[in-house]
Amino acid sequence: MQCRQILVMAALVLVVVARAGQEQWTTNVEKAREKAQAEKKILFLNFTSTDGNPTVAQFNKEILGQEKFYTYARANGVILVDIIMGAKKSKNPAVAKQHAAAVKNYSVKKCPLVIVADSAGKPLGELEYAAGGPEPFLAKLDELVKKAGGK
Repeated sequence: MQCRQILVMAALVLVVVARAGQEQWTTNVEKAREKAQAEKKILFLNFTSTDGNPTVAQFNKEILGQEKFYTYARANGVILVDIIMGAKKSKNPAVAKQHAAAVKNYSVKKCPLVIVADSAGKPLGELEYAAGGPEPFLAKLDELVKKAGGK
């Protein structure tokens, strides 16, 4: 019985760790844009997939799932938006329509891909997953945030 309890506790810890920072993400592109304009913040448009793409999984694990990433986003006024491409799971039709429009508007052909945009939604640059953890990714993100006049 103790072994089973340990396994259950380990599973719960993994779920909590996997969700660290999740409260900061939104899938509502329109509300994110409104907030970015009202608060003069940067948009981090994460074009992603829920269909088991191994590169997306690695990106989420190595970079987007790290506390350093969330600390940076909070400190620099970055609004995190997941835009789901090619999802097998159904989602809210209004949000699905926003995602399709964003994919078309930004001419996104693959995922994972991040478009960093200013508060008006104007693209400042693109970021892709590269192995090496959050530090090199955050350095590139910081260049784009500074380009927008961020912190």
